Amino acid sequence: MRGYSLRLKKIIVCICVMYVSIITSACTSPYQGYQGEYPELLTVAMNTLLGAFGYYEAASSDKMERDSRIEILDEDDYGRILFAYNEYSNISSLSLLIMQQKDDTYVYFYPNYCFISYDVRISIWENNFGEIALNYFSEEDIQALKDKNDWDQEVNESKCVKAQITRIKIQPEIKLDKKDFEPLFKKLAKDTGYNGSDTIVRYAFYCTSDTYGRMLYYAWGVGRNVNPYRRFDVAIIINLDGSYDEETCIMELSDLFNYQDELKALKDLNSWNQPLES
Repeated sequence: MRGYSLRLKKIIVCICVMYVSIITSACTSPYQGYQGEYPELLTVAMNTLLGAFGYYEAASSDKMERDSRIEILDEDDYGRILFAYNEYSNISSLSLLIMQQKDDTYVYFYPNYCFISYDVRISIWENNFGEIALNYFSEEDIQALKDKNDWDQEVNESKCVKAQITRIKIQPEIKLDKKDFEPLFKKLAKDTGYNGSDTIVRYAFYCTSDTYGRMLYYAWGVGRNVNPYRRFDVAIIINLDGSYDEETCIMELSDLFNYQDELKALKDLNSWNQPLES
């Protein structure tokens, strides 16, 4: 009986170790992708909002990434959807976005002006997310968003861009590190009167690509050789082969939550979604 008891204890210990290992692995493993029911809406957000991860960044309490908050708020007779989106990430904003339409493979939306954002983080545990989201935006702002997206009119496909529906952000073939952007930050710093000589760039994050492979990045940096320190928040467009025009490819953002006009201007300067020159 004593031998049997020892074996039973060993089995119990092994089971406990395996259980703890599984739980620990689940808490620390990389995010595997959105598990919710709206991957098409997630795709719109990830390809529109600068700095969007597509999930809640790991919290210090449990080290687990969690799905972004998404809730449908309204739908018109032509299939457009107005939805609320929130995540913890680089730019943790609460946003309202509009999807034009979808099919089995792609989601379609208007570039640059399909969203409005507010500087707020909503707890992942908060109930009534949609109702809370609506309280941050005026009826006038919501109606203006709808007007810019032709709400209650037939869908104009010529005004749409499309993105492949996915549950996790698709990364470009060319991998660029933050150090690749340091020369651009140094030039921007010099052009705007910052005289420090320190390393500036702190983070660079891929956002989306156009039809011809040009890549849009959000990046930020800090110059600390002056007091008070100088922060730079920028959008950058890089060509498919990793090249860029240093005179036009970078634009400093004056407002991290309202940059629609600035982003459109940057895209226009860099022939975004226009055929590549032969």
